[in-house]
This record gives sequence, C-alpha cells and structure tokens, in this order.
Amino acid sequence: MKILLCTDGSAGSIQSAELVSKLRFPTNIHITVLGVSERKDDLDSLATSMDLIDKTLGSTYIIDRKIRSGE
Repeated sequence: MKILLCTDGSAGSIQSAELVSKLRFPTNIHITVLGVSERKDDLDSLATSMDLIDKTLGSTYIIDRKIRSGE
C-alpha cells in the first residue's frame, strides 16, 4: 500500500498526517510526502511542514520526501 500526503506548508497537511496516524495502517506501507513550491520563498515553510508531518507519523512508516515546483 502507498499513501501520498501533499503539503503546501499549511495546517491542513498536518491534519492529514494526524488522520493517517489515527487510522493505524500496517507499518510496512510507504508514505510519500510531496511538497509543492510555487516560489523559492516557500521552501522553508515546506521543510517545516514536512518535519511536523514526520514527527506526527513517527517512525512506524517508510516515509519519502519529494519537493516539486509549480502551481
């Protein structure tokens, strides 16, 4: 199973990670956290958001981070 969590640095993405952690999926699933940056200024807020998502999910899942630019 694979899960994609997208973040733009907003609080909604943290809520999505909280939902995933409450659903208690099997520990062998892969979670990709995708950050989308519209401007280079967004990179700091994306990194902070991804750190919070990692903290929320804990170390029970296999987590990959990807950052892409676009709208």
